[in-house]
Amino acid sequence: MKIIVNLLVEWHGAGADSAPCTERVLWISPSARELIVIDIFNRTALPG
Repeated sequence: MKIIVNLLVEWHGAGADSAPCTERVLWISPSARELIVIDIFNRTALPG
């Protein structure tokens, strides 16, 4: 998969009762080793 800015990524937890988390890629470092993402469904989320 090619990761690009504005890509939505949905993470699924290991437990059967864990809710998925959907994040948007905001920034990719020039070396492509670091990303900044934000949880799109959390109104108080900060990029992390």
